[in-house]
Amino acid sequence: MPDRESLVNKGVVSFGSRRGRGSATSTDVNQVVVIGTARGGTSLVAGALHHLGVYLGEKSSPPVFEDVRLARTIEKGSLDEAKDIVKEYSDRHPVLAFKRPSVIDNLSVIEKVFDCPRYIFVYKDIFSISNRNSISMLTDVLPGMERALKQYRNTVSFLRDVNPEALLVSYEKALRYPEHFVDRVIEFCGISPTPKQVEAARKFINPEPRQYLDVSRVTKSQGRLAGVKDRVVHGWARYVHRSVHAEVNILVNDALVARVVADQPRPDLDKRFGQSCAFSFTLPEDMVVQKGDSVRARVSDDVLDISNSPIKLS
Repeated sequence: MPDRESLVNKGVVSFGSRRGRGSATSTDVNQVVVIGTARGGTSLVAGALHHLGVYLGEKSSPPVFEDVRLARTIEKGSLDEAKDIVKEYSDRHPVLAFKRPSVIDNLSVIEKVFDCPRYIFVYKDIFSISNRNSISMLTDVLPGMERALKQYRNTVSFLRDVNPEALLVSYEKALRYPEHFVDRVIEFCGISPTPKQVEAARKFINPEPRQYLDVSRVTKSQGRLAGVKDRVVHGWARYVHRSVHAEVNILVNDALVARVVADQPRPDLDKRFGQSCAFSFTLPEDMVVQKGDSVRARVSDDVLDISNSPIKLS
């Protein structure tokens, strides 16, 4: 008999039915594909699966949990090779899951590569998606909302036309009811995780995961403030996800004194990164600096200093 709890919208709904392809039955393969738009919550679902003990591919790693080996094979159109990778994974693991937001634009490819896949579709507030992309990728909000709407319409058409076995998940509700979300994922995938794995999956669900937010931003940089000698500030800096040269802010006692482009050659860095990324700046002769003053360096549109910054003058 229904109770009051059953009236609560916890944001997880089962859809469709198990399909057979050729000789395949529901016990032959257990392949799960996570579908959602970029910055739309797929990493939350994939991360929960990872903590529940589900295999996500040879090259999958936190915080995004995407198997780049399989993903790149699919994206370059080598579907026979992709099928071989899926078979290799499935032969070695009782459950295989795959997550790559870009496949939302071509779900028919997934149907060709996987053998009777089941799907977890995750949906998130479209403004939140677009604003996250605006923050992380420096994109405009309105086009991002339009793109998310189009992609979500595509998933609705796919669900209606193909009728796959699927779990529909609200990202916002998963954050609010993590225990319910994890329990439904366990049931849907037909797995038997340990109590420790279940607890780890529940704890993983976080509305603002710091590692993901850091790794996923296009402004993420790396570098090192090597030192200050004879009034020359020197080091190196580069973007992690972009090939353009980084502009570095030089600050003395937290006051901006210069912006320099990190495009100077240095053999070891040129070989390591395939681009010149060293920088140097001579402090002006009329600038008074003394022992204990702080010198900092930060890529201009990043939120963190490069490593070894600040340096105290001695």
